[in-house]
Amino acid sequence: MKKFIRLIVVIVIIVLFVWFLIIKPGYTFKKYEGIVTDAARRYYEINSSHLPTGKRVATVRLQKLFTESYIKEDLYIPYTKQPCSVTDSWVKVVKKDDGYKYITYLKCGVLESQVDHAGPQITLKGDDEITVERNSKFEDPGVEKVVDKGDGSIDPKDVKVSGEVDTSKVGSYTLNYSVTDSLGNKSETSRKVIVEENLGQTIKSKIKSGYFVEGNADNNYIRLSNMIFRIIKLDNNDNVVAVSDQDIVNINYSKIDKWLDDYYMKQFNKKSKKYLVKSKYCKDTIDTKDTKNCNNFTDERYFYIPSIIEINNTKNDKGNTYMKPITMSWVVSTNEKPYVTRNYFELEYFGKDYYPTEKTDNYGLRPMITIKGKSKIISGDGSESNPYSFDEIDKGRGGDKINTRTIGEYIRYSGYLWRIIDTPKDGTTKVIMMDTVIESDEEQIRIAYPLKNIYNPNEKGNVGYFINNKVSEYLSTSYFVNHKINVKLYDKNIVYGEEKSTKEYKVKLSAPDMYEMFSAGLPTTTGGLSYWMTNSTTDGGKCAVISENSSVINEKISNRSRFGVRLVGYLHENVLINSGKGTEKDPYVITK
Repeated sequence: MKKFIRLIVVIVIIVLFVWFLIIKPGYTFKKYEGIVTDAARRYYEINSSHLPTGKRVATVRLQKLFTESYIKEDLYIPYTKQPCSVTDSWVKVVKKDDGYKYITYLKCGVLESQVDHAGPQITLKGDDEITVERNSKFEDPGVEKVVDKGDGSIDPKDVKVSGEVDTSKVGSYTLNYSVTDSLGNKSETSRKVIVEENLGQTIKSKIKSGYFVEGNADNNYIRLSNMIFRIIKLDNNDNVVAVSDQDIVNINYSKIDKWLDDYYMKQFNKKSKKYLVKSKYCKDTIDTKDTKNCNNFTDERYFYIPSIIEINNTKNDKGNTYMKPITMSWVVSTNEKPYVTRNYFELEYFGKDYYPTEKTDNYGLRPMITIKGKSKIISGDGSESNPYSFDEIDKGRGGDKINTRTIGEYIRYSGYLWRIIDTPKDGTTKVIMMDTVIESDEEQIRIAYPLKNIYNPNEKGNVGYFINNKVSEYLSTSYFVNHKINVKLYDKNIVYGEEKSTKEYKVKLSAPDMYEMFSAGLPTTTGGLSYWMTNSTTDGGKCAVISENSSVINEKISNRSRFGVRLVGYLHENVLINSGKGTEKDPYVITK
């Protein structure tokens, strides 16, 4: 008897389970379908002009039926307070010989009407992403097949294709494919077509004379690892030799090789390094008699600096060349007699190309690199606003953390442009301001450097103290975090790698270190944008300063001298990208 009772209990439980979880929800859902269908009939009775003709299909969505009060009661997923989908649910109407047929699709959680509600499946011929050479003939491979759940096979010719591919222009293009079934269910897919070109061949076609790009060229810009270079020439292997468009740092002539070997290579990401090739660079000095043909070369190496040969061969008939910057920048010289070049010298050096200086002085460094000629350009036309670019950088997207980005990318924050110079393992992002701090009247803030001329964020009256404690009056600092910095102290001269000691401070903002990336004179400077740096001497009374002509002042600075403020800081690890592409023209806008 007990077994029989247990069996009855089990059966009752199963029946109740089936009733409450299957039959009753199904009954409720069928009731909802009837409500929606009836509402659609009333809608088309009132709006008869919306009824379809011929083979057309008319659709009214559940959202509209609710909005226009054709359905007055809410439809909920059974046993919940979650409404059925008003956007995915619809009623379609097709014309039949004897009138109109109403087809209802309702989605309520896991419950949905058993009608054809999905568009056809489109299968493309070939790959979803195709790469073609610039100026080649491109033919769309087309559609392999189209299959619909309700209609079966659909003729691929019924697929509509939109979008164009211009193989005369490098870039990424999208072809969109769409098709609908007999019920008007639509499907879409796309194919990406990348038009690329061979870098070496492209440059060869644009060089007018020999192997050098001449004069005030405006079509020789190239981006690699978020840095902009100017194409100089092709070498004998059709590889492309280029020079940095701006000074990267200021450094002593005798320490250039050490900085390039120890520091510069680390600034290229893994993908970018694959584009670099070792080359033999000209090391003829300005004392060389033969100023057109190089007779003295380095061993194979990744980086070097411009020589007199590059400068002379890139001059046009008027003597103009992009190889002479607005800053004072090193050229191949000797340690005993180093020289810098500039587009304009004054006094006794007026009209001359070179200026002699001391090997312990700090001046601009514009590295030269060689890029494989077989590298494929995937975007850009070589202009300053749209430089030749490769596929070595995946751009950040909205919602990405800024600490996942790469060195050299640009950020817009608190009204200023910043640039990433490091991504420490602690999750912060080290950035440098690409301007100087401006007061409310748009004039540059100028600060005197009192006392011992040693950068000290803890010493009141010191420029380091002002930056860390007072600069927040001129811009928002809420996205920055306190972080340790090392202030390098030297003996009589500031020389890379020869600091006498370092002092550690914990600050939110500081001045730049002269030997870090992108700390050199701002390339857009036309005067008035001077700024202090952290590097100082303990004996010679010198402190690193960028002058109004964008070059380092290599002498003792008066306590009464006033210079601008340029900032370096560490962004919080939770700072996110809101928009932008990370370029100078379209920097990341950040949020927290």
